[in-house]
Amino acid sequence: MAKGNFKLYQFLLNSFPLILLFFFALTGYSLSLKFFAINISFNFIHLIVFYWVLRKPEMLGYGLIFFAGIVNDVVQNLPIGISSINYLLLCVIASFFRTRTLVPNLIYDWILFLIAILIVSSIHFSLLSIFF
Repeated sequence: MAKGNFKLYQFLLNSFPLILLFFFALTGYSLSLKFFAINISFNFIHLIVFYWVLRKPEMLGYGLIFFAGIVNDVVQNLPIGISSINYLLLCVIASFFRTRTLVPNLIYDWILFLIAILIVSSIHFSLLSIFF
């Protein structure tokens, strides 16, 4: 492989989480599932933020995550700053789990992710219902 192609490959590999984060922020894409009478909506940005802050925090900076939240608020017509607060709270929870975890385990990561989503979603609902 040529030296220029290798540098391009490394650049794309290192910027992949950032590209993915802003792609989902700009499109506002979320997965909606319906089980019997229950509607479940899943936001992929939460998964991206939680994973990259938990496993490789140097890949995404908190400022970029905050800016992605602002972009997501504009796209989804939410009050400015609500998604940024959610994403930064998710970053705080993930970094807390990263410092407390001794041995990485996929099952524990998913359980902690579900707990973090419950906390973030309840704060999101509380902020929207109290102030707006």
